[in-house]
Amino acid sequence: WIDLVAPGEQEAALMRDQMGFHPLAVEDCIRGRQRPKLERYPGHFFLVVYAAHINKDGLRVAFKELHMFIGNGYIVTVRDHRIEEVRETIGRWRATPDRFKNVGGIAHALLDELVDDYFPMVDHFADRMSALEARLLEDEHDDQCVLDLHELRRQLILFRRVVAPERDIVSALVRRDLPFLSPDMVPYFQDIRDHTIRIVEEIDTIRDLVGTALEGHTSAAAH
Repeated sequence: WIDLVAPGEQEAALMRDQMGFHPLAVEDCIRGRQRPKLERYPGHFFLVVYAAHINKDGLRVAFKELHMFIGNGYIVTVRDHRIEEVRETIGRWRATPDRFKNVGGIAHALLDELVDDYFPMVDHFADRMSALEARLLEDEHDDQCVLDLHELRRQLILFRRVVAPERDIVSALVRRDLPFLSPDMVPYFQDIRDHTIRIVEEIDTIRDLVGTALEGHTSAAAH
């Protein structure tokens, strides 16, 4: 496992010339701001996923991009920022290497860590939705509450744009005949896929509740 942080031209040349990664994938690593995706190149796979958490203000989602090159017997992670999920997984890998029998085990542990940290965010958005709904019921003229509801819906949309493609990525990992993914690992990746499906469903439920609250406020104001 090689972990590259804040790559520059020297690291780009390393990935391109010595590691043999496709130039387009290396360019994506350097440029950043890529959509979540899974791409297959000769000899390796390239994944883009995101770590996510709620900012200190408790209002917005912060995303940190993570690139992964996965091949037969190796994994290379590339990131611009400190990502706790990567550090924690590396710590577990170093402490108990026998638990990670192959690259598929490492990839699963890392993706599982990222997705598990989405659940507290869903709970945060659900609690915020309940609080804003209660405020609006108490005072239908609370314009700031209406603005907060619009912002909440925007944050949910941004969050979904990350999680939904990652759901498709994990589904593809389960379906494809990947050299690094042994058959015994398939149920573990299916578990991650089920988690992403559940998260997307909960995001959609909260977003529908926000829409209902805003429509109700608009109707009451018009009346």
